[in-house]
Amino acid sequence: MERYDYDFHCMKLFEEGVRAHRYGDVSIIHQSNDADCFILDIPGKVEEMFRENFKLRQDEIILLARDTSIWNNRTEGLVITNRRIVYIPQCIGSNKNIYVINYADCQQINTNTNSVLFWKNAESYLAIPKSFFFKARWKNYDFDRSIEQLTILLKKMGEAHSLHNNAAPLAYITNKYAEA
Repeated sequence: MERYDYDFHCMKLFEEGVRAHRYGDVSIIHQSNDADCFILDIPGKVEEMFRENFKLRQDEIILLARDTSIWNNRTEGLVITNRRIVYIPQCIGSNKNIYVINYADCQQINTNTNSVLFWKNAESYLAIPKSFFFKARWKNYDFDRSIEQLTILLKKMGEAHSLHNNAAPLAYITNKYAEA
């Protein structure tokens, strides 16, 4: 049996999850608009700007990038990588708060009316507005359902991270089945 490949697993897990059509919903991949919401296929120049502004490492694979800045200059928003989530709510000049959520540190992920909640422990969490994940509600798309699907994917990526930390020969667990 081959050794567990965390980067490959997270990429496949995310790719399968965002392309899947569940319960009659349109897949999450349709939230991508090539202007300020990018899922999987991110143009080189855009990826470079996100990497620089969000302080991403070269070994991180950008899976979802959402720019919430007024000028689309990639200085505010959210990036989901195979290793972590990076969130910049507001950037004023060179002053910006960068919040990093490592999958290993996240005990629970759930949602409320307006936010996705990332729990570090029973008393401490970071709430990220749902609008930081996708552009807006589309007339033909259930925005809340896509957030729920993404939350499920992030939980699975957290589980994959815990498998990575217990590096051993393992089966790949996908959204549909386990492959030996």
